[in-house]
Amino acid sequence: MGNRANKSETLAVLIATWPNLLSLARLLSLPLIIWLIDADYFMYAFIAFLIAGLTDMFDGLLARLSKTASHLGEYLDPIADKVLLVGLFITLGFKGYLAPWLVILITFRDLLIVGGLLLLFVTNKLHKIKPVLISKINTVLQIALVSWILYRLAFVTDNVYINDSLITLVTVTTIVSGISYVMIFLKSISQSKEDNATKL
Repeated sequence: MGNRANKSETLAVLIATWPNLLSLARLLSLPLIIWLIDADYFMYAFIAFLIAGLTDMFDGLLARLSKTASHLGEYLDPIADKVLLVGLFITLGFKGYLAPWLVILITFRDLLIVGGLLLLFVTNKLHKIKPVLISKINTVLQIALVSWILYRLAFVTDNVYINDSLITLVTVTTIVSGISYVMIFLKSISQSKEDNATKL
């Protein structure tokens, strides 16, 4: 009975850990994909990015199906997404495959969000922040844009309509989601000041 209990506990720990391991693997895939892009191995970079995208889909699905969603996973999953995407946008911009202004816009927006989250963490208001829909749409579009660029480089093809449409959509949703988060942060900070004033 003791061995069975130990095996069950070990299996439960492994199942609970898998979603976070997939998020961590996605995070650690960034150096490999950057090296593949820098070495002009675009086909392998495209495949590696697709695999990373699949881990993003499976970690959340696995956590829900196994009912093992964790507090760590709530932060690790979006952090892995942001680090991977920003790292690849910077790399593609540095290599000349993306316009510098777009890379700066995306990077600034994410730094703005991280700064706001850190501020709310210090003021114990972080738990009140929920991902906004436009931000989720923006993430999907950013993934689509990176996928398209790597696909275009891997298969030496181009489509101005797809390229311009994705860039326009990413630009608009990046700006709108950035403004949305700034408004949320300001509202949370304002409420925090009001609460403190009430306590006094």
